[in-house]
Amino acid sequence: VWGDVLDVGEVGADDDFFALGGHSLLATRVTHRLGAALGTHVPLHLVFQHPTLTELAAQLGIPGESRPPIPVAPRAANPDGTITFPATSGQKRLWLLCGLDPQANLAYTLNGGARISGRLDVPALAKAVEEVAHRHEILRTTLREENGEVVQVVHPVWSGNWSSSADPQSAEAASDPEATRTYDEEQLLAEWRHSTVDLAEGPLFRTRIVRCADDAHLLLLSLHHTIADGWTLSLLLEEIAAAYTALGAGRSLPPAPVLQYGDFAHARAAEPTTADDAGLAHWLRHLAGAHAPDLPTDHPRPAVRTHNGEAIAVELSAEQVGEVARRTGTTAFAVVATALTVVLGALSGSRDVTIGIPTSGREHPDTAGVLGFFTNTLPLRRVLDPKATLAQTLRTTHDALVAAHRYAETPFEEIVRHAVPATEGHTRSPLFQTMLALNEAPSRNLRLPGLTVDRLDIPPAGTQFDLSLHLEQGEKAITGYLTYNTDLFADSTARLLPERLASV
Repeated sequence: VWGDVLDVGEVGADDDFFALGGHSLLATRVTHRLGAALGTHVPLHLVFQHPTLTELAAQLGIPGESRPPIPVAPRAANPDGTITFPATSGQKRLWLLCGLDPQANLAYTLNGGARISGRLDVPALAKAVEEVAHRHEILRTTLREENGEVVQVVHPVWSGNWSSSADPQSAEAASDPEATRTYDEEQLLAEWRHSTVDLAEGPLFRTRIVRCADDAHLLLLSLHHTIADGWTLSLLLEEIAAAYTALGAGRSLPPAPVLQYGDFAHARAAEPTTADDAGLAHWLRHLAGAHAPDLPTDHPRPAVRTHNGEAIAVELSAEQVGEVARRTGTTAFAVVATALTVVLGALSGSRDVTIGIPTSGREHPDTAGVLGFFTNTLPLRRVLDPKATLAQTLRTTHDALVAAHRYAETPFEEIVRHAVPATEGHTRSPLFQTMLALNEAPSRNLRLPGLTVDRLDIPPAGTQFDLSLHLEQGEKAITGYLTYNTDLFADSTARLLPERLASV
């Protein structure tokens, strides 16, 4: 299982999962595979606590609890053909945020795509996208309020407007020899990432095929976070590729999956988190007395929280990070998280630093192939000890991450509701103002037969927090981008954070 998930050859009994290139999302896949093979639930935190094959195998010998499958919810169509499901706590939070500040829609939009070189069958690709949207209810979903409650609304038909004949750059206009062919990729991508949506009107999943030349096209994708996460984007690209390949070969597509995101939401609504939940109790202890550090800003903080932002590129040395992780028996995430908290502590003058970290939210193995918004955000608090050695500091961070994964199923909204005073204002995000995401999604590559495809990374046009660091680990470099709130920081100030992070 390890060799397959990590895409490596033989794995030794004493090899470390994270030293072989593993991270939390790959660990999640390992737990899904092992759980299916053993017929039991394999908690994610076990991989972090026991990262070698020998250690993990010993833990798997201990009887665990099996998890019942997620039941398929009843479906009753409304008169207009739509189907409604309860909204998850995460969807409700984003509905509120985007209602208070429409600019938040840009911050909570996943953009992606690909440059495609070769003889692309444009109608087949368009058909593949439509078929995938038909297979997954969440891609045809919007939100609305009913009797004071936010609900999901699944529409019978997807209207993602994947191309427009009025656009001289579109695939449909490609056959018109008189059409203007001026092409500015930078401007096109800027317009795409700045295009917003209405959560009630939709569509929340949009695509566009752009013809650059006879043998060069762009595929652009946009999904609002209320219906998707990084894992979803990866699954979506895989399914589009599979559908395109099947259509080209004249094969029929497999039936739509039985389990959909609405089923997960329906099951979650039936199991609310209570105040005596063990996970919630852990988080309340973890955050007792915590104070989010106040970073110095270039501009006064607005009276109401905003999401206006820009992105700058970030690059760290994967070799240096990996070496420190191996030497201290920790992980790349622990190294980067520790460095970030040290930088934030120095900037704020506080030793008590809390940052946000995303988890997949897919602890249940049934969710592995389901598209939707599963990501849960957790507060990682570090109280820095100036007398501690580097190894001690990293181990403390690592232990905090293990505990976070042990209690990762406690919804962030419940943590906030119980840990944040009701009197706290709306000028900033509760609990933390800086997010760190490392390897937040599996591979986002699109593979189409007979074509050369290069991934397009398109950062959001807003920022979810004051500072959000999104990184992906490669063999030689850890790359990504930092989004920063332009109402608080000047560009020159924001660029200091990656520099200081690299130096630490």
